[in-house]
Amino acid sequence: MVYLERVGTFLPQDSVSVRELSTPLGLTEGQVLLFSRILGLNRIAVAPDLDLADLLTAAGEDALGETDRDEVRYLLHAHTMQHTGPPSRHLLENVRLKLGLRNASVVGLSHLNCVMGLYALQ
Repeated sequence: MVYLERVGTFLPQDSVSVRELSTPLGLTEGQVLLFSRILGLNRIAVAPDLDLADLLTAAGEDALGETDRDEVRYLLHAHTMQHTGPPSRHLLENVRLKLGLRNASVVGLSHLNCVMGLYALQ
């Protein structure tokens, strides 16, 4: 049976307000109010000096802790966007190598049909 044993996170220390992002993102005043007052997203964590692979590697390190990395079978990236990078960049494969997961397979799951990948692993 396949199951998730650990989940890792990484939250950058720097943040900016939604209002500060309104001009570069083209948000209207109504959208700023929606995000900040109604949805409670007044501040957004940012890491301008890190790319997605760095963010995922930091979350992976958090999840792995003292785990024997040779025993890890799968590295899962559950993302909310359909595409997180060009397939030619091999994002998850690079993260796997950085984490030293020699025996792990990589799987990216989006918010649509995300459970299908877990069924496939069984």
